[in-house]
This record gives sequence, structure tokens and C-alpha cells, in this order.
Amino acid sequence: RRDFMKALGLTGAGLGAAMATNMPGANSLDEFIANGPEVNERPWWVKERDFGDTTAKIDWSLINRYPYQNAKRNTPEQSKDPTQWDKTGATYVTPEESARRREMLIEDSRKAFPGWEPGPKGIGDHRITAMKYASLFLAFGYFPGSMQTGGVRVPISKMLTDAGGLPMYDSWLGIQNAPTPDQLGLPKWEGTPEENLRMMRQVVRFFGGEDVGAVEIDDNVKKLFWTHTYDWGQRIEFEDVPEAYETKEKLVVPHNCKYMLTWTMRQSFELSRRGAGTSDSIASYLSYVRGPLATVQIKEFMRCLGYQGLGEDNQHCPSGAPAVLSGLGELSRASYINHPKYGLSLRVVWGIPTDMPLAVTKPIDFGGFNFCKDCGICADTCPLGAIQKEDPTFEPQTPGFPVSGYEGYHTDYSKCPHCPVCMSVCPFNTPPEGSFIHDVVKLTTANTTLFNGFFANMSETMGYGRKDPRDWWETEDYPWGVNTTY
Repeated sequence: RRDFMKALGLTGAGLGAAMATNMPGANSLDEFIANGPEVNERPWWVKERDFGDTTAKIDWSLINRYPYQNAKRNTPEQSKDPTQWDKTGATYVTPEESARRREMLIEDSRKAFPGWEPGPKGIGDHRITAMKYASLFLAFGYFPGSMQTGGVRVPISKMLTDAGGLPMYDSWLGIQNAPTPDQLGLPKWEGTPEENLRMMRQVVRFFGGEDVGAVEIDDNVKKLFWTHTYDWGQRIEFEDVPEAYETKEKLVVPHNCKYMLTWTMRQSFELSRRGAGTSDSIASYLSYVRGPLATVQIKEFMRCLGYQGLGEDNQHCPSGAPAVLSGLGELSRASYINHPKYGLSLRVVWGIPTDMPLAVTKPIDFGGFNFCKDCGICADTCPLGAIQKEDPTFEPQTPGFPVSGYEGYHTDYSKCPHCPVCMSVCPFNTPPEGSFIHDVVKLTTANTTLFNGFFANMSETMGYGRKDPRDWWETEDYPWGVNTTY
């Protein structure tokens, strides 16, 4: 490893020189200190770019609003017309094709982990199966169809829908249980945009999130909002009204909601790289329990201060685009967010439209997008070939999907089974206790593409990436599976 670092000129004075020449946004150490801390604690080699200048190039003229589509529930023709959407949860993938894909995923895990068997639900043994079902309670913000309470089985979902509501505990407007300033006899909270963003970072982190950002909802960003929601097919419209509202037919964004608070949530690193079988890892399931709950709590905090917080997970817009625009990560080859410290082991990268003034944050560049060009491990290991292997393009890979408007990688979601493979193999998924060499690699990647292919090969050669899920029971994992020391 030392020979490797010597070859990069990153030992002794060489490392010091690299740090001096690559210190972002400062011409001297005094200037660096005077700039004060960033909103998010990032490695010093992560660079900020100009507003709107993301590493995946955007052509806003190509972007048009379209419905939130499910590539497997609806045919390409149905996807274009929300009135034709299948609401039964069925899929147009044939039973024979579904069985073929399931067997491919199982065989992939058997090959990766000799002796592993799929168990009753295709994800592993009895213990892992039990962990899955334990992790599904309140997932995605949904109440269970029924639950035992007080000695009887209560049909929760039916009771809610019979009353005219939705079978979930969050919605566009939030639960609205927190008192408003008027109800408390207090004035509306007033802070500068910078103060508000730092305040919201503290709130997000307390409720289980990690980084925060903010993007202005200008005419371009409005194009990112779906025309219709995924679950219920409601229209999403912008109106000149003082407050948001929701009906069975539509969700309304007031013009005064000029900002979107973006935020991330980490998932268990150890379980993220120990997924196997036919569906998401348990780490993802648990994140989809924590994420909706945190969303409710964040919006309730905003309400109590006198502001609107809107949204329900990513029902209003795709999560990745606002996250990239606001500097929470870069687009990855796997089509979701790559983080400079946590790689692909993030979930719940969501945005909350709000009328709270927020300091808009800039896109970042840590070399991740360029690294993906030379890496391709996730595409090579995808059991169903859903991840794009070719160079970045503006063209979508999913049948029926419109042109995205960004030059990047486009997963074919008609093939993607939401298995755990891609998130477990990314070379950026590196814990701090692994080795100083990880930081050296990321530092180098942020400043030159020369060694990207070598680093990708080294990641595989040195045994990083997927781990046997059966080994997790012997690890000393962290609460929530998250090491908060980095």
C-alpha cells in the first residue's frame, strides 16, 4: 500500500502538497478558517460547482413533466396515460418471465455465497426472513392492512379508506397535529435563509437524517415535479394560493413555496453489502420505515414555526434530481445518488417543498460521476442486466419513459428487480475503520481520472463489495446499523 501511495506522490511532502493545492474555496489556511464550517461536514477534497452545473450535464429544454411511472405495473402505452394505470398492483411481466428472473437472482446469490439457500421467500434462511418481516412494519408510511390491538384484529387500512382517507400516516399536507404559532400565541419564527438551513440540518439529523441541502423551485425545477402521483394518480399543480391543499383529484403547490429542503438518510453499511436473493436488503426496508416517520416529524416542526412543509416521500418528484442539484451527491451509474463518504449506502434522498426561506446549496464534485465511467462494477454484477454499460447518454433505457434531460446513466427499470446487488458492490462504500488508503483513493479520484480503472479493479481484488449475509449475525453492528462517527 505504501508503494501504491508513493506512485501517486501521496506520501510525506507529496500528501501535504496535494492538500494545499486542492483545498476548496480558499487561497490560504487563514482564508479557509475564516470561511467557517460548511452546512454539511464533507471531506475537504469535495468541490462545489456553480448553481445548476452538475457533473451530469442537464439540458432543461429537453425536460417535460410526466407522470410518476411504474415500469413493471403498466405497459409503456399505459404509462403515458394515468387514466389507464393498473391500480391492482398487478404486473404486465408474465408469470413465466417473473419465475425466470427470480431463478436468476437466486442462482446469482448461490454463486456469490456457496451454501446459501433462498429459504421460503427467496431472501435467505429463517432468521433473515424474520428480519425482513419485522422491518416492514410501517414501511413506506403505510399502516398494515390489519393489526392486533386490545385483543382483537382491527382492519386499519379499510377503516381509513372508508372514512375517506388514505391507508397511510402521511400525506401531501402532513398530519397537521402540531399547533401553529397562532394557536400557541406566538409570532411566526423568522430567521435568515442561512440560519434556517442550519436549523433544519439540526432538526433533520435529530430525526435520523444526515446531510441537508436546498434548491430553489424555479421554472426549471418545476419541470421535475410529476404531473400525477404514483399511488393514487392525483394531478400535481402549481397555483397562486396562500396555502397548499389536497383533494382526491389533485395536490397543489402554492407559488409561495419557493424552496425545497433536501436531505439524506443512511442505511446500515454492513447489511447493505450483505443483501442476497430476490428483493431489497433489510437495510433498505428499515430505511423506508425511518424515512417516512422523519418526514412527518420534519413537516410538523415546520408547521409549529409557521411554515408549510409538503410532500410524501417522492410522490411529487424524483428524489435524485433535487439531491444532485443541491449538492447531496452525484449521479451514479446505478442511476441513484453516490455520496462522497457513504457511496450507495443511502436511502430516502427526499425533498420537502416549503415556504420557509432557505439558503440554496450548490452541486458538488468529488469525482464520482467520472469514476463511474471507468468502473462499471455495478453494471457487470447486475444479475438482470438492468444497469447501463454504455457511455452516458440523454436517452432513457426504460421502454415508454421520456427523455430525461440529463446526460448520464439510465437504468432499465422494466428489468430492475430491486435486488440488493448494485448498492453492495460500489467502491465508494467504504467505512472509516477500513484503511487510510480509502481516503487516499477518494482524494485522488476527486482530482484526476487517471487511476479510476485501476482503483475499480483494486476494489474487487482486495475483497471489498458483497459479503455473505450469514456472517452478519457475528458482527458487532451499530444501533440502526449506522456508524455515526463519520
